[in-house]
Amino acid sequence: MLSDTLYGAQRGTTDSELLFLLTLNNGLDQEPQTALIKTVETIGDTARKIGIDPLVRLTAAISNDSELFAVRYSSDAISPTLYISNNTVRGGICLVSEPLDENGPNWLSIPANQFVRVCDGDFTHQRFIDHSSPKQNSELAAE
Repeated sequence: MLSDTLYGAQRGTTDSELLFLLTLNNGLDQEPQTALIKTVETIGDTARKIGIDPLVRLTAAISNDSELFAVRYSSDAISPTLYISNNTVRGGICLVSEPLDENGPNWLSIPANQFVRVCDGDFTHQRFIDHSSPKQNSELAAE
């Protein structure tokens, strides 16, 4: 699952650290969305191999020097929340699990199964996992 180097870099026992290391192992520095998809698929495949119905609920944010990436995903119908606002007091974009204030119009709820890219003061979001792909359809049927 993990390269020897990344396995040796592991310092804790949290699922967050393992998820991050798996995503690094799957090419986070080249293509974040693809790396996260491969990581989610690895978790599902591993769960099925040991006879467990996979359940993945994921909201995560990862940054490099110039971009911020986030994902809102769940293998069931209960996705953790993710909100974004570009109407903050000090300017910039805020990406959070819950709105920071009561001003609802300032916050956009990111829909489930979305990958977010924030760059140069703007953001886009697109489908995270395409459930119509053959591999994912067979995985869904196995669930």
